Amino acid sequence: MVKSLNLKFSALYSCGLDGLVKAASASTGQVFAKWTLPTFSKSTYSPLNPESASATPDQLCALSPQTLLLSDQTGQIHLYDLRSSCPTSARPAQTHKPHSDCITSLTPLAPSGTSTSGWPKQWVSTGAGFLAVTDLRKGVSHTSEDQEDWLLSSAYVPDGGKAAGLRGDAVVVGGSTGVLTVWPRGRWEDQGARINVDTLGQGETVDAITVVSDRAQVIVGLGDGFMRVVDVKERKISYTLRHDDQEGVEALGIDVQGRLISAGGRAVKIWRQAEHAQEELARFNSKQELEEQDLNGMDGLEDSGDNEDKAAEEESEKAPKRRSKRQKNNRGNKTSDAVFAGID
Repeated sequence: MVKSLNLKFSALYSCGLDGLVKAASASTGQVFAKWTLPTFSKSTYSPLNPESASATPDQLCALSPQTLLLSDQTGQIHLYDLRSSCPTSARPAQTHKPHSDCITSLTPLAPSGTSTSGWPKQWVSTGAGFLAVTDLRKGVSHTSEDQEDWLLSSAYVPDGGKAAGLRGDAVVVGGSTGVLTVWPRGRWEDQGARINVDTLGQGETVDAITVVSDRAQVIVGLGDGFMRVVDVKERKISYTLRHDDQEGVEALGIDVQGRLISAGGRAVKIWRQAEHAQEELARFNSKQELEEQDLNGMDGLEDSGDNEDKAAEEESEKAPKRRSKRQKNNRGNKTSDAVFAGID
C-alpha cells in the first residue's frame, strides 16, 4: 500500500494492490471518497496474486492541496484535481508517462521565487535507471541519461548543490548499490556528485531518504537495517544508527516535533533529538541528587545523640537500602544514557 497526507493535513490518501484509491479524514479516519486507478484492470486482478493486475499502484504524492499524484507500474503518473466536486470519477485531470517501467519515487521541487501560488508545479520521478522531471503545465521536460543503477528513492535538499560545487538546491537519489547521488537543480542530464553510504561494501540498497529540517542533511535507510545521517554539502557520513539487525529500512520521516520515525519489517521506531535527551538526562540526575541530599540529611539527624553501638547497628541496617537505592539510580542512568544520541 502507498499513502500520502495532503499539505493541509486534513486528508490521508491511500491506494492498495486492489487498485482502489481512498481518501480518509486525518482526524477521524473515516473514508469520505474512493475511486479506482484508471489503468487498473479488474479482469486480471486476483486477491491470491495481487500483482497479476495490469497496473498496480506504485507511489502517491500530494503535490499541493489541489493536486494529487498517483503512479502505477506501467510508468504513468496520474494527476487528480482535488478541487473537483467529484474526484471519484476515476478520470485524472492529466496523465504523463516519464518512465517505461515502475516508478520508485516522487519528489516535488520547491516553487521558484516568482511563484504566485507558493506550491510546487514540478516534480522528480525515478524509475529503473532514469530520473525524469515533469511540469504540471508542460508535461515531461527532462529525462536523464541511463545511470546503469536502479534508482529507488529521492528527496529534495535545500542548498544541496554545494556537494557538486554549485549554488542552489539539489535532489539526492538513492540507488541499489549503496550510493547516494546528488543532482543540482536544473542539471538533470546526469548526476553531479556521489556519496557512498554503504560503508560495509555489501552493495545494500538505499530504500528511503528523509531531509532533516531545512539543512543540507539527510538520513538514508539501507536494506541491511542501518541508517546513515549524511551531510550532503560535505559529502560525508556524520554518524550511523541501526533500525533493525535483520530487516531493512522501508520508510523514514520527521514528525512535527522534529523526531525521526523509521519503519521496516514489523517495527516502527521513534528517535528523540540529542538536545532533548540530554535535557531529560540532566533533569533526571538533578532529581536524584536532591533525593540523595535529603536522605543524607535525615541520616545525620537520626544518628545524632545516639550511642556508638546503636549508630553502628542502624548504619548496618541502612547500608543494604542505600546500595539498593544506588543500584536503582544506576539503572535509571543507564536507561537515560542509552537514549539515542540524536539528530545533530
